[in-house]
Amino acid sequence: MTDEPLAGHSIGMTDGDRAPVHVESFVRDTQLIAAIKDLHGKRFVELPEVDVGDLETRPREQFGHREHGSDFRSPYQAVVEYLDVLDERGVPKQRRALAALGPRMLKLAAQRSAGAYPFLVTPAYTRRARELLGPNAMLAVEYKVALGDPDNTRAAGRDEIATNNLGLANYRTNLTRMGFTEEDIADRGSDELIDALVAQGDAATAAKQLSTQLEAGASHLVVNALPSADRLTVLTALAPELEITRR
Repeated sequence: MTDEPLAGHSIGMTDGDRAPVHVESFVRDTQLIAAIKDLHGKRFVELPEVDVGDLETRPREQFGHREHGSDFRSPYQAVVEYLDVLDERGVPKQRRALAALGPRMLKLAAQRSAGAYPFLVTPAYTRRARELLGPNAMLAVEYKVALGDPDNTRAAGRDEIATNNLGLANYRTNLTRMGFTEEDIADRGSDELIDALVAQGDAATAAKQLSTQLEAGASHLVVNALPSADRLTVLTALAPELEITRR
């Protein structure tokens, strides 16, 4: 990897039978993608962005959201076309997953990939996603966590979600689909919204909330520790509560 900004792919990996590991990067060079695939073998999973477009000329910020480009296409059709390209290039179904949210995209993930990788969802959503995907598909759920008192944890969660998610139509639509109101989504998010989307409290309490995603049907849990400056501290505190040990 270089320091040059890259765009166009997310890369996810699972560490064999160990606790799942997720690494995300953005690359536009198909030869580099092939090299990573050769290096990591079965641990490599392609997570294509919703709107691929011109990998050589479009900035990273324009991928996948209508707010970031005038040439935004139908997300579903863009993914179908991209999966067709992966088929042509011999990428096996089990080496790719979709960052799917809506029911139609989840069904596509089940049909043409290893499964789904949804962001910003509740355990109730995960339960329904598992029903749509079937019992054997990968369902890697991203879940945010912040440790400490409610004022600080809500502030950390609200900063993250308001900055990166609430301004985007696909996330707002999915939050409404999950039962949140326009009032919940407005003005940087209600306390109820933040509490539902961010595991909070001390390490033991937050770990129990994180585990509800696994109980709801997630096969993998992608823990997104907040604030980012405290990520290592938060993950270190959570590890024993989640029964994660170094091997």
